Amino acid sequence: MFEDPYWQPSTLEEIEEFGIKGDSPNHAKLYMDAVRRRKGLPTDDLIVVSAEKQRNLSRNK
Repeated sequence: MFEDPYWQPSTLEEIEEFGIKGDSPNHAKLYMDAVRRRKGLPTDDLIVVSAEKQRNLSRNK
C-alpha cells in the first residue's frame, strides 16, 4: 500500500479537491482496521454508537 492511513487534506489544493474532511474512502486505513479487528487489537471505531440509547432491563423502584 502506498497510501497514508492517517491522511488529512492540508494544502489549499487538497482542500479544494477533497473537501475539508476528505471523505473519499482510504483503502490503507480500511485494510489496517480489518487486520487490527481480526487480531483483536484496538481500532478507532466505536462499539456502542449511542450509549444513552442502551436499554436498562432492571426495574427501577
